[in-house]
Amino acid sequence: QLSPAQPCTGFCFEFEDTREMDVLSKEVLETVVSVPFILSAFLVLATVAVGAVLWRRRAAQRGNSVLLLGLSNAGKTLLFLQIRDSTPKPTQTSISDNDDTFVLDSPTVDSDNKSATAHRVRLIDVPGDARLRSRLSYWMQQLHSALGAVVFVVDADELEPLPVAQYLYDVLTAPALVRLRRPVLIACNKQDRLGARTPDIIKHTLEQELEKERQTRRAQLEQEGTGAEGGEPLGLEGKRFEFAHAPVPVEFVACCANRRADLQAVVSFIQRNTRS
Repeated sequence: QLSPAQPCTGFCFEFEDTREMDVLSKEVLETVVSVPFILSAFLVLATVAVGAVLWRRRAAQRGNSVLLLGLSNAGKTLLFLQIRDSTPKPTQTSISDNDDTFVLDSPTVDSDNKSATAHRVRLIDVPGDARLRSRLSYWMQQLHSALGAVVFVVDADELEPLPVAQYLYDVLTAPALVRLRRPVLIACNKQDRLGARTPDIIKHTLEQELEKERQTRRAQLEQEGTGAEGGEPLGLEGKRFEFAHAPVPVEFVACCANRRADLQAVVSFIQRNTRS
């Protein structure tokens, strides 16, 4: 005969077996459910990774177009003509774009070696008049990935810090430029003038002015209640602006559009940042 305790013991063992089965079933179910989730997460990550690689590859494939920007009378058109024709010509304030595609040769290469450095580029001189400033957005959208770089020309002799900073702010925060990480060259022109400022002085002056412009625009946005900038943010939050914090690479060079030989740094920048 079974003792009274035996049914209880058997019942207890049966209860423990059932509980273990429930735990095992739950673990199996969780594993089965988690497998599709893990696979889905893996596929999402893989898609993002492939997309990032493709985007970087596309961004790395620079175009052969260069935008020539800056205020009126900075010397953009003369610089455009010098680079294209190697011959100084009388110019006047532009009211329309100068757009041409030509073979760019290094100013230091003699005629016998021109074929070795031939570099076909499209150079677009955009008028600097504030009323025509919308051309910047037009060309950014029009060129997109065909854009290789931007050359922003500054009058080093009669520098206008505020207007230059306002225009340069729009350039450095242009969404298309930032997405593609296209470099910007600040060409400090008219270095043949006695009162011309050096690139280092212009750089320091513009950093200060861009910081003021950043604070001004932020205050305007807060007052309007928009709470966000129109383009990409400029600089680092909580730190004074420096060109090292710009969303795109920025370089400074001294140049003189009156002399082709003094444009070597500008030409070299264009060659490095456009496809041949």
